[in-house]
Amino acid sequence: MAFGKNMKETRDPSQDNEKKSSSEILESILNDPNPHIETMQQQIHEERIRNAPKIVQDFYVFLVNQFDKGLFKVLVAKKSNRIIFIILILCLLIVFINGNLGNRKNLKVINGYECELQSFSYDGTCYASLKVHPVAKKKKMLEKIQDDPEHSVYYPLYVSFRGITQAEVMVPVGHDFAESLFIDEQILRTSVDDCDIIYITCRVKIGNSEEELKTKVSHKIQ
Repeated sequence: MAFGKNMKETRDPSQDNEKKSSSEILESILNDPNPHIETMQQQIHEERIRNAPKIVQDFYVFLVNQFDKGLFKVLVAKKSNRIIFIILILCLLIVFINGNLGNRKNLKVINGYECELQSFSYDGTCYASLKVHPVAKKKKMLEKIQDDPEHSVYYPLYVSFRGITQAEVMVPVGHDFAESLFIDEQILRTSVDDCDIIYITCRVKIGNSEEELKTKVSHKIQ
């Protein structure tokens, strides 16, 4: 009896597990700080990824490498990526050129002067204005010779405004202008009481160069 009392009681660890739920057992395994358990978890994870569909494998590879490669390297990493990247750049260029250079009939450079035509209609009156100023290269050249009267070149400016009505009839707008240009910016304004005008054309002649500008009349709400 004494021997039985002094004998240490041994218990099978599986008996404790029988009293725990499966979720508790799993949680105890996952929280076990034993490095062997962490290695086993990593092996199980890698094995699951290895047996997963290709789309899942590619997803995990991308997550691992996206910060290592960088955005530009990812865009040119594969042939398909490079093609898409080039198409994207071309589309952006087309949008930029079309938005900034296309249909700019109201803006032209004439004999070194940039001419911009604008027009709007308000309260039954159509207004038009032409802004003329030398471009940077032309302005530097004029600044060099402006102090020498013998070599100063003044460009005569002739401007004629016309309007195009809804019936496609050309009508004069205000009066024609004859000015002299040098370095200073010129803004020529005119108007006509005609609410049927939908386009304004402006024939500009500076020196021996002549061009026609055209713009749509924007309608201001009262």
